[in-house]
Amino acid sequence: MFLNEFGFSYTEKNIIDDENSMKELTEIYNSFSTPTIVIGEEVITGFDLERLKKGFGY
Repeated sequence: MFLNEFGFSYTEKNIIDDENSMKELTEIYNSFSTPTIVIGEEVITGFDLERLKKGFGY
C-alpha cells in the first residue's frame, strides 16, 4: 500500500463494525465509498495515486 511504502502513519477505520466511523465518513467527509483518505482539509475518495502524491508533497 502506498502509505506503508512511503512510511506514512495513518488510522484505518472499519465502517462496517464502527457506526461512528460510518457517520464520520458520510456526514463529515460526504463520502460514500472507500478508500477515503483525508490529508489535512483535502478528502480523496478512491485510490488516486497522483492526488495522494501531491497531498503528501511528492
